[in-house]
Amino acid sequence: MERYLKKLSLVVCIAVALTAMLGLQAKMAWSAPNSTIPIPPACTTNPVQEITSVGPEVLLVEDVLPWQYSPNCAAIPVLGAVEQALNGLAKIYDRVNSITFRTMTKAQLQAYKIIIIPGDQDNTFYANVTANITNLQLAVQGGVFAIVHLVEGPNNGVIDGRQILPYTSGGFNAGYTPYGVLQGGTNSILISAPNNCIIATSPAQPASAFQNWQYSAHGYFDAAQLPTGTTTILTDGMSGDPTMILYPLGSGKVLASTMTAEYAYGTAIYPTLLTREIYCTQQAVPPPVTLEALEAKLDLLTTSINNISAALTTLQNTVNSISAQTTDMQPRVTDTQTTVNEIDNEVEAIETKMDEKPFDPIRPPWWRTQNQTRLPFRQ
Repeated sequence: MERYLKKLSLVVCIAVALTAMLGLQAKMAWSAPNSTIPIPPACTTNPVQEITSVGPEVLLVEDVLPWQYSPNCAAIPVLGAVEQALNGLAKIYDRVNSITFRTMTKAQLQAYKIIIIPGDQDNTFYANVTANITNLQLAVQGGVFAIVHLVEGPNNGVIDGRQILPYTSGGFNAGYTPYGVLQGGTNSILISAPNNCIIATSPAQPASAFQNWQYSAHGYFDAAQLPTGTTTILTDGMSGDPTMILYPLGSGKVLASTMTAEYAYGTAIYPTLLTREIYCTQQAVPPPVTLEALEAKLDLLTTSINNISAALTTLQNTVNSISAQTTDMQPRVTDTQTTVNEIDNEVEAIETKMDEKPFDPIRPPWWRTQNQTRLPFRQ
């Protein structure tokens, strides 16, 4: 009996070891492309350096480069996929690490139009974002547009269960679930909102553009936990689970995605998605109201009022001119009416004389009027 127990224990140990090896290989496959896709170079400069700009409209919160990719590893500061996309769109941005983000107030966050939480960060990053999620939520409710990528990758951060999506009571994860380590991800992506700016902006994108990125999405959302008013943009073509959603929150919006957008940008498989996400924020949220904007609107309104006033003055002048002409013509009208009355009187006098004239036998009978008395015929 003891011999059998030892054999059974040996089998169990071997099974556990094989499972661990397979799991490790599968997790590595999340970021390792096939032979037809170049492997992005790894940068040894993580964590990234903070960047402060003058008049920024975007806040990028980032501890490490997603997928450890950068085309300028030797440069200072090192720029990742998100930074390159922002530069391509001429967006002015600040880049802070999660420790700085954790201390930022609602007012500081609300000073930006867009806040980006990129994918593939480490566990320290997700813990710090979760710790300040309430201020992020309040900033979005005040009009900020948040882009949040819930994607686990080679930086080994675990998002599952973290409350990093802004919501009405702080944060939640919309039922986010990473694909299991044995599955890695999905390459089957379908479009659910073809009219959404991300998809429809010319040239409109087909579903094939989002497929076969060597795991296009690393997770999905639970359709039953999506906020009211959510638009599902992309889904897993096999399960139908959402992989990219857009939902309103107060005066702002949240774009949440499990798509590997930074990886697709960095390897040039599909750089368009990351750029489209950032570009389409300006189509979804109106610019914040500023004193300068109000003054500009007031100037336009004043100009419109002045134009209307000038038009009314011109119209009044025209009316006055017509009135003056009418006044000038009134004596002529009176004289004309007097002349007409005099002509009428003369006509009546003539008709009266004609009625009183004796019967002329030379005229035929039908010349006589109804009031004439028939006179006797003279011999």
